[in-house]
Amino acid sequence: MPEQVWVTHICVGRGHNLYASSTEKKAKQIVHEYVKEWWDMELPGEEMPNSPEATVERYFEHIEGDEWANVEPTTLDGGYNE
Repeated sequence: MPEQVWVTHICVGRGHNLYASSTEKKAKQIVHEYVKEWWDMELPGEEMPNSPEATVERYFEHIEGDEWANVEPTTLDGGYNE
């Protein structure tokens, strides 16, 4: 049975970052860490929400299309799970 991994894809407008993680939680943490790193530059003076999910949602609402993130499962043999 193929091993499942989680792929995090962050499009930053000037390129793409791809990461592989062993769990969905770790994959989503990558997105949250990215957002925290850029929060003050993109949303200066705005308080960061308490939850990671709300922080990521607010950040990408603000960016609107220039940047986006996606987390999806796949298997090590390369096929996406549907």
